[in-house]
Amino acid sequence: MRTLAAVAAVACTLMLVATATAAPRPGTTVERRVDSSAPDARLVRESFVRLYDPLPASVGAHPAACD
Repeated sequence: MRTLAAVAAVACTLMLVATATAAPRPGTTVERRVDSSAPDARLVRESFVRLYDPLPASVGAHPAACD
């Protein structure tokens, strides 16, 4: 059981690192469906949308994560 948990933790970490290093081009939109257990889930569709758009140079110095 511990081995399985350790393998799952490593796999999740590697996926996060790969996602963080592969920055999409500016203007890229990513939409992911969100599964809901709400009573009205059949009536309402929910999704998580992320739009990649770097901050302009006029903002000044900022961490790369803010882009």
